[in-house]
Amino acid sequence: MRRIKELDSLRGLITLFVIVIHLTSTYVYYKEDVFTYNFVGILNCALTFVVPCFLFISAMIMTVQAKKLKKINWIEFTSKRLVRVTFALIFWTLVYMLLFNKFENVTTHELITKQEFIEMLLTGNAAYHLYFLPIIIQLYVFFPLIWIVRDFWEKNLKKKIKKILKKKKIKLNLDFNLLQSFLLVVFLAALIHYVFLFEFRFNILKKLIYHPIFLITYFLPVILGMWLGINYSKIKKISNKLVSIALIIFSIISGYIYVYWGFINFNGRTQLIVSPIYWCIICTSLLYFFKQLNRKTPFLNKISQHSFIIYLIHPVFLYLLAVNFPGFIIITNNHFINYIIDTVIRFAIVLSASYLVSFVWYKVKYAIQSYLAHES
Repeated sequence: MRRIKELDSLRGLITLFVIVIHLTSTYVYYKEDVFTYNFVGILNCALTFVVPCFLFISAMIMTVQAKKLKKINWIEFTSKRLVRVTFALIFWTLVYMLLFNKFENVTTHELITKQEFIEMLLTGNAAYHLYFLPIIIQLYVFFPLIWIVRDFWEKNLKKKIKKILKKKKIKLNLDFNLLQSFLLVVFLAALIHYVFLFEFRFNILKKLIYHPIFLITYFLPVILGMWLGINYSKIKKISNKLVSIALIIFSIISGYIYVYWGFINFNGRTQLIVSPIYWCIICTSLLYFFKQLNRKTPFLNKISQHSFIIYLIHPVFLYLLAVNFPGFIIITNNHFINYIIDTVIRFAIVLSASYLVSFVWYKVKYAIQSYLAHES
């Protein structure tokens, strides 16, 4: 399958943003400098679309792949993905449990039970970023179900409804054009998303500590990714200055509203209402602008190739830097400039070290695979 180069560029960019988010998540310590606190807080809040964007990209890629297959063997389609991510979840959970000393119960100081370990796996709670792995596993499990529902509508249900409408002489066109299908899909996805948000999240699941481990929390960007995957051959031909201007305006407005309720005047419920819309607008806008760029981005493509390992390992280097160099570099008398210099240096170290580990990781992996293939 021919790669969609703009998706590679987008994945590379949001991988960089992940490191920036985790570097700037300590902004709460800079309240003595109001400007630094506000700048870093706003940046950190604005970049929280990265996990939804990873899911958006995964949903879109799987849709493009599924669309090209005449008959889909779902076990074959999902098994490799599930094995890879499940192995990563177990391995990196053990790594971070060892790093953060989570083999002991904090209160009893005894070894954690089997049940506590399984709970840690299911929630990705061994480190602050591992919750993404249970979500991506859910996506791989539920993607075939979503696709089957879509397939059933296209091949069976739509035809039956058309026959019923024809018999009753009701004129209703079910062959939607691009805009109509987009509005319908987004409306239905948003309806499901917000029903979950208000009913499940604030009532049934309110006792859970960390709600975002559920795929349904990201249902809207996932469905948008699938819709784009189905229609991308038509959409990628769209090139219009008005579209670019509209996406910039929507991104600025949604970004301001999201940051306002998410950081400046924090209101959890309002932020959650706005967030899926913000995620979708940003993901679509970035994808569109990378498509309009219409050229290779070698640096981002390289980062994209190693994005999975970089995502998983970068907190190790963040932790080591925080432990060994707890303060930040003081070069000038300006608190903000010192913070920026320190952050840029830490970012460069973390990215370089993570990339190097990933590079070695894949080299060793391919060498072992080649050896085993040769032996067999």
